[in-house]
Amino acid sequence: MVPRVTPGQRNRRTAFPGGALFLTRHVFAGFAKTKPALAPLLRPALIALIAGCQFAYSQSLDEINKREQAVIEAWEKTPLTMQRALFVTEEPKGFGIYTPRSSSRFKAGEPIIVYAEPIGFGWNSIEDNQFEFGFNVDLAVKTAAGESVGGQDNFGKLAMKSRHRNREFMIHLTLHLNDAPPGDYLLDYKLHDLGTDKTTTLELPFTIEQ
Repeated sequence: MVPRVTPGQRNRRTAFPGGALFLTRHVFAGFAKTKPALAPLLRPALIALIAGCQFAYSQSLDEINKREQAVIEAWEKTPLTMQRALFVTEEPKGFGIYTPRSSSRFKAGEPIIVYAEPIGFGWNSIEDNQFEFGFNVDLAVKTAAGESVGGQDNFGKLAMKSRHRNREFMIHLTLHLNDAPPGDYLLDYKLHDLGTDKTTTLELPFTIEQ
């Protein structure tokens, strides 16, 4: 990576190369003269500083690990639910990287894309010191009054493997309703956690326009 140099910095370097060189030599010469006198005092202080930094680092890391374990224990006791669920304009690029859709009104055949952030799911230990987590998903489409107009069990499986118990996990689901008549509907996705026996239902109202 080439360091960024502003025009002012470039001018100073080209206009006074001898001055920069002289300043460097002067500083090094001054440090060399004082080194024998200061060394006995600096060494114990430097050792103490390094030891203090290592202790602070260890203490901070231990505290973070303890708090992380406490979060995992609380997470495992939490019912499976959605921290966030909404329609988006396109397939999300990652966790938190999405563009919300300004309306829940769709044209017939237009893709209906849902982004969601589940919490409370579990992790299964698998081979090679990894964890697997995710969901089996059932689909149901209802009228605004709750009458079923279609659906599919095992609509999809969303799973991921990791060497960590990831909690930042997003899901996105895309549905095409090409022959749906205009009207108001409810979109239901029932999620079955792969790591536990927990389930939850994500329900979003939407409208198919004329």
